[in-house]
Amino acid sequence: MKILIDEEIPYGKLLFNLIGQVNLISSTQISSKILRNVDILVIRSVTQINQKLLENSTLKFIGSVTSGTDHIDFSTIKNMKIKLSVANGCNANAVAEYVFAAILYVAKINNFFLNDKVIGIIGLGNIGSCLYHKLNTYGIETILCDPPLEGKTSYNLVSLEKLVTKSNIITLHTPLNKYGKYPTWHLINKDIIDIIKTNSIIINTARGSVIDNEFLLKVINNGKLIHIILDVWENEPNISMQLLDKVIIGTPHVAGYTLNSKIKGIIKIFSDCVDFFNLNLDNNWYKLLPSNIIRYNINCNSLNDDILRLLINKLYNIKSDDIKLRNIVKTFGNFNLLRNNYKYRDEWSTINITSSKVNILKKFFSIGFTVK
Repeated sequence: MKILIDEEIPYGKLLFNLIGQVNLISSTQISSKILRNVDILVIRSVTQINQKLLENSTLKFIGSVTSGTDHIDFSTIKNMKIKLSVANGCNANAVAEYVFAAILYVAKINNFFLNDKVIGIIGLGNIGSCLYHKLNTYGIETILCDPPLEGKTSYNLVSLEKLVTKSNIITLHTPLNKYGKYPTWHLINKDIIDIIKTNSIIINTARGSVIDNEFLLKVINNGKLIHIILDVWENEPNISMQLLDKVIIGTPHVAGYTLNSKIKGIIKIFSDCVDFFNLNLDNNWYKLLPSNIIRYNINCNSLNDDILRLLINKLYNIKSDDIKLRNIVKTFGNFNLLRNNYKYRDEWSTINITSSKVNILKKFFSIGFTVK
């Protein structure tokens, strides 16, 4: 089989070489002409899968190593009888850890404790529910909103309006839907931004257009004090320099960019591909990939903001990503250079916690650290 893989996808060639002839390609070079003699395509969210791209293609399988799917035209894929695999949930833990790192950074510079704040989570899919579990375990009061889940879950859900008026910190984890029963395009719009409390913190790691970036900038320029953390932006990768100048933390759509999440993503796509083509492979193929490596062994007999911040900073300096983004955008005008050359972070599980207190070990384990 002939296989085409985005060159920025780690371990793609390593695995897919087991089942066919692999060619790596820049996402900017993926075209309908190139796909005419390809059986399998593996992409990221920067590639738009639509009728124009798939015209006259011979594709049988498309894998997208992403959680979001707004870059995919499902009706076209269905009509062309192409099998689709998406890595739903593979980056959930990575994004939840990014949000924690962001909140702890803002807490430090604004001198508050997380337990004194109420955090509102909008969207309770794989990422939102993972974040809720971590926050709940840590002891932070949360408010939850997800209209499509109303009456279908045990979560205590509230309206969007109630969430934004009651929360000190608002974090977004919805898909991007422009149409349908539950549209999320500009979900955070003029009406919502107007009722957000002064001094609130807004974090967006979902999709840029979930927030009306233009109105958000206007409100901030008019003097409303809102602390903004953006990993996703409207018009990526050509983002608003004016908005970047106003945010506390800006990063180039890398909240889910951990080594673990990338390994989970390619495993999901490759496994689905093997199943679809009913290939007879040795079940040990996954051993080709790196396993979770313990980077640090640390003894802790308590868990609080300062300790958690110290541990996270051993793995990830979120402010460093912010500085790099500002420098890249000022020089080149978009952030793809940084995103495409991003060094994947380690997740909390690469820190092994030891303690004489069993209850502390259980808490560390429950929020994602390794304990032995």
